[in-house]
Amino acid sequence: MVNISFAQDPIAIKLTEKEGLPDVEFYDILEDTKGFIWLAADKGLFRFDGKEYVSYSNREKRGLSVFGLKQDDNNQLWCNNISGQFFFFKITLLSFF
Repeated sequence: MVNISFAQDPIAIKLTEKEGLPDVEFYDILEDTKGFIWLAADKGLFRFDGKEYVSYSNREKRGLSVFGLKQDDNNQLWCNNISGQFFFFKITLLSFF
């Protein structure tokens, strides 16, 4: 009996402070349908496009930390904070609602 196995090398993106990583404490990570990487961190919500990090916020948000990233069928990115607030971000419009 001969066992043959095949494998592939996964694509890896290096996310470090050297590349401009905006925080060192992360609670969640998600890749959306457009290929952006979303980071829920102690210092807020960030989007990474492969080159730079962009911070997203809402003026009603209490505190900085966000958790629980989820993308729904309507192309909205949801997150919440420790104060019990829930936010969604319309990925196609690039603004919090």
